[in-house]
Amino acid sequence: MNKEYILLARAKGAGEMTILLRHVLPNIRSTLFTVIALAYTSMLEGAVLTETVFSWPGIGRYLTTALFAGDTTAIMGGTLLIGVCFVLINNLTDLLVRFTDPRVR
Repeated sequence: MNKEYILLARAKGAGEMTILLRHVLPNIRSTLFTVIALAYTSMLEGAVLTETVFSWPGIGRYLTTALFAGDTTAIMGGTLLIGVCFVLINNLTDLLVRFTDPRVR
């Protein structure tokens, strides 16, 4: 937070919360959306391992059970479902960044 516009806002007497909400947040918003989307997709990826290790019911356990059973149709369906979720999350993030960041328009 050593950018010139932050130092100028401090020099004008703006409080820390005002600086964060009015000056910092608009500049990091698109990066923040992208990082949150990547974290969410990583959690979706990790669900396969977590559900298998802890024997929790879910798509991850379903996929590993289908893999060990050799159920090709279930493997393709589960993989397709996770792939579609990845694509939807990435597209929604791109739209959100496009609408909130004037530099991208």
